[in-house]
Amino acid sequence: MFNAVVVVCSIMMMDGPCLHYIDEWGPYETEEVCEERVMEMAEAILYMPKPLPPPHAYAYKCEIGEAT
Repeated sequence: MFNAVVVVCSIMMMDGPCLHYIDEWGPYETEEVCEERVMEMAEAILYMPKPLPPPHAYAYKCEIGEAT
């Protein structure tokens, strides 16, 4: 099972802090489905106000985890 996580960092603040968005819908059975979910999350996060100065860098990971 895979858990979706999106990390958003400000390029102007290279030493952080970064924002971590952890999906509450998962976990997902395959890494492919998890990657689809992180892309949905990243698109939604684009339109959210963020307390970090722009521009922002986005990263994601699908962590192997246990089913809840």
